[in-house]
Amino acid sequence: MKLTKAIDIYVQTKREQGLHYEYTAAILDRFVRHVGNRPLHRITEAHTSSFISHRITSSVHTWISKYKLIRTFLEYWRLRGQIKTLPLPPRRRAIRRVFLPYIYTRAELRRILRATVHSRTNRSSTLIDSLTLRAFLLLLYGTGMLVNEALALLHSDVNLKKNLLTLHRVGKSRCIPIGRDVHNLLSGFLRSPVRRRQRNPSLFLDVSGEPIDYKALWYEFRKMCRAAGVTRHDGRYQPRICDLRFTFAVHRLASWYKRGVDVERMLIPLSEYLGIAGSDSMGRYLAMTPERFRKQLRRLTLRAASTSAMQTRGAPTQIK
Repeated sequence: MKLTKAIDIYVQTKREQGLHYEYTAAILDRFVRHVGNRPLHRITEAHTSSFISHRITSSVHTWISKYKLIRTFLEYWRLRGQIKTLPLPPRRRAIRRVFLPYIYTRAELRRILRATVHSRTNRSSTLIDSLTLRAFLLLLYGTGMLVNEALALLHSDVNLKKNLLTLHRVGKSRCIPIGRDVHNLLSGFLRSPVRRRQRNPSLFLDVSGEPIDYKALWYEFRKMCRAAGVTRHDGRYQPRICDLRFTFAVHRLASWYKRGVDVERMLIPLSEYLGIAGSDSMGRYLAMTPERFRKQLRRLTLRAASTSAMQTRGAPTQIK
């Protein structure tokens, strides 16, 4: 059986099973164009290796993805007696990637906030009012809450008399205290004409008066970052709005280090405030603190496991 016919039968069989197989069909079509419409038993390791490694493979992940696809196709025909062995090169070992969130500098944050103000001149293309967007970003940076927690906030979740915010996640809720800056931010926002004329119970609304959609928020934030000239060159992802949570934690840790605060003692309150599992889960945040704090970091990392074992679930400590 020749390769073209084998691919047609294979793809058709998969589609009859309810699978779309558009991507796989496209890759297999490229495969036959690369090696030629030769009999299945004449396909060699050199052929498959040449195709899988053709041109510039963007990553080991891409190479492995193509390898698995070709292997599955050939295995299908080996089990049906069309080929005796799988003509494949040795499989590459996957490389574990560690993604590091982007930590904004205070100067970058100021530029992004200035960009929200400048966006008032382009109201026709704005999905979120500049005042609302500015308040939203400052709240994320000032509390470290998750983006979805901020989007889910209701007007009734803000208790300025007790300086508490009620945050909602799927299946659970929690309260966090807020400091003077966040209190003033929310107080001013709730008194603003933009918010007072809205009757929707959600705290943050778009220009149409509906709860802010995440896609609209992502679009507006990317626009602000481009206007502010905030970019990264060390990975495939540009600075994200959810990175404000990591920036809050790292800036807080760095501030404590600088002031000589006992950071180890503060890890449990900080982890409770962020709503994460415990001090051992803080390792990801600790790893992103400035280089000059690495000595303290190594000491804390060694003690993390024992500290987490003694964690208690008390009320979160206020972090200003």
